[in-house]
Amino acid sequence: MKSLLYKDYVATNGPIVIGGFGLLTVFICVFTVWSTVNSDMEVLLGLFTPMVFMGGCAYLLVLMSQLFQADSGKNCRDYLLTMPVDKKEYLLSKYIYYLVANYLVLSWGIFLSMIAATAVKTEGMMMMVSTVQLMGPIIIPVMLIMAAITFPLYILYGKKKGDMIFSGFSVTLCIVFFIWLLFGDISGLTNRDIESNMKWVEEHTSLIILLTTIFPIVTGVIYYLSYRITAGIFVRKERDIDE
Repeated sequence: MKSLLYKDYVATNGPIVIGGFGLLTVFICVFTVWSTVNSDMEVLLGLFTPMVFMGGCAYLLVLMSQLFQADSGKNCRDYLLTMPVDKKEYLLSKYIYYLVANYLVLSWGIFLSMIAATAVKTEGMMMMVSTVQLMGPIIIPVMLIMAAITFPLYILYGKKKGDMIFSGFSVTLCIVFFIWLLFGDISGLTNRDIESNMKWVEEHTSLIILLTTIFPIVTGVIYYLSYRITAGIFVRKERDIDE
């Protein structure tokens, strides 16, 4: 298992990614110190902190595909499975690696927001910075649910076909959302500004806390079931689809 996890770490450019996250952390620390002596930097810090975290979430989307990209060459997975590694262990390493990566990004985002919070003073910027702590526990489970759908597609249909199926599903959702924007009732969105959004968050803090508590638990169950079902099918497959 350790060898498989390390293989994925190297194949997904783990050292480079860690270096990039470390550099962004340094930027946040510099902006935080700068904000203590220059109040104009507070706005930049308040905007940059959640943007950096969303960048980390974007990386998780890429990682979802990268984990299977290195194994998608012709007969590559077949070769791996001729080594002292069974199919369940191979699949479990993917699920574990992605799960750990998600919660490392979440911990990193919360850490950055805590650093930035020491320098911001205005209520608006404080709300922007705390967005990471409020929304992170919701965004990360969403990423895991996406992985719980995507990983079985990669295993059952191969990397390319899995990407095509998931892309088709994503495009369909985007089209439905676009149609809703054109013809649906969006007055609840257009009539809201930053102040009203912050007020809504304050009024529904209990609901947000409840969601951030229950949602990860439900996601964990879905993620585990995804692994169990996919592993059962994967073990019975006579030949992997690598194309």
